[in-house]
Amino acid sequence: MDAQATDRAHRIGQSRDVNVYQLVTKGTIEERIVKRAQQKKTVQSTVYEGASFNFFKKDMIIELMVDEFHPKEQVWRKKWKKGKK
Repeated sequence: MDAQATDRAHRIGQSRDVNVYQLVTKGTIEERIVKRAQQKKTVQSTVYEGASFNFFKKDMIIELMVDEFHPKEQVWRKKWKKGKK
């Protein structure tokens, strides 16, 4: 979610409840960007709070690094998941 847009909705003097909606089309690059932004925000807040985290699994790291729209990288992803480099 765009923090700046949310902050504008919660402007100074706003006394009413504010609902913020983000519409994202499933299966698009936009969806992947939003997902990565949410993951980065989670990591950022964890680092700022000084908490330890170990929620990154191997598959999650692969998903962050590999572009699923390129077949060559799909083959690499499958091999890496099986433990073959």
